[in-house]
Amino acid sequence: MISSAASQSSSSSDPMAQFLQLASTASSPAILRSMVHRALSHPRIHAGFAELKEACTGKSPNADLIHTLDLFSYGTYRDYRHPPVTVTADTDTDTDTDTEPYYMDLNEAQLQKLKRLTVVTIVRDAMTSTSSSGNPVASTKQRPGVVPYATFRDALEIEGDEKETLSGVEEMLMACVYSHWIHGKLDQRTMQFVIMPSVEDLDGGLTVSRDVILPRDLDRMISTLQAFSNHSKQVLQNLETVSLQSKQGRREDVIFWNQVQAKVDKAKTRAAESSSSAWGASNSLQTIDLSSGSSGDLGSAGFHHNPLRTGRQTKRSRGWIGGERSY
Repeated sequence: MISSAASQSSSSSDPMAQFLQLASTASSPAILRSMVHRALSHPRIHAGFAELKEACTGKSPNADLIHTLDLFSYGTYRDYRHPPVTVTADTDTDTDTDTEPYYMDLNEAQLQKLKRLTVVTIVRDAMTSTSSSGNPVASTKQRPGVVPYATFRDALEIEGDEKETLSGVEEMLMACVYSHWIHGKLDQRTMQFVIMPSVEDLDGGLTVSRDVILPRDLDRMISTLQAFSNHSKQVLQNLETVSLQSKQGRREDVIFWNQVQAKVDKAKTRAAESSSSAWGASNSLQTIDLSSGSSGDLGSAGFHHNPLRTGRQTKRSRGWIGGERSY
């Protein structure tokens, strides 16, 4: 029960796993062929065809099945429209009499998937050429890759007048963008597709990837990883430099504010000393004034003594007794 549940969970997260299991247990070429058709039509499968090819090798007598899996692994729509010619010889007359199909016949859903995979290949190649001289991530952020409409038109072999071909290219590009196969925008003024990779994209402007063919893609992968490694080292070096500058700035700030605090404390001390000196001088002046009043210059009420005023009061008191003048 547990293994069955785990198998179902794996199949739902990776649809190709189900077809790989079916290919390993297929009992006849007809069943194998039907299974391959279903895998090619599955909307969530855009890679893993190379693994499916390995599972089918030796079980199908027809080479067109293997060629078709190669086509979906790394081929394009133009490859399907212009396949190599394979001729079988008549064993009785020893002459070339029959031409075998190089690829399986594809239905409309499979053709649409092959066209989208062709668009993915064009965008990937454009991003690779844009970033071939340096860091792939940095260059794509600064100079997004640009692909003319004519490139998609020729690769998808869209025929018709200018209006029809323009409509066909834009419909395919919008389908790929809205399905999150690629990231970018359509520039109708210049008739170009501008690749705008998002932050989470690790492969330029792509959100889906195709199978890796080592003889063809190994050098590109090594170059991309080497450029990314060099860029990472440069970023790390820049971060270390910024960190050292930040620490130095922090130390200078601590010294500066310690000096400011020392000056503030010194100013407070001087202000306190000045206030204490002024209060002591005022107290001394009041003490001197009070002591001079008790020596006779001040009256009993603390007023200055006026001898003229005292004599006048004495004289007036002598001239008036009981409210009458005395003679």
